[in-house]
Amino acid sequence: MKWNSKQNGELISLMIKQKFDILITFDQNLIYQQNLEKYKISILIINTKNNQFETIKHFEIKLNKLLNQMKFNEKKFLI
Repeated sequence: MKWNSKQNGELISLMIKQKFDILITFDQNLIYQQNLEKYKISILIINTKNNQFETIKHFEIKLNKLLNQMKFNEKKFLI
């Protein structure tokens, strides 16, 4: 998979084509850049000050719980 140059909509479409279940992203602007409801994939947007391991490791339990509860095509935000 050579997806490095892919941007939002194209990336999501490729994920759907490859049968991905969920997109997990830190891109909080995605909701303004794309109509997420048109994509048949679950999307989780994580709201943190950065995406460094030291920051996100504190979300591990909450993230696991949320991922286990998410349904197909559901869109959620982890704050």
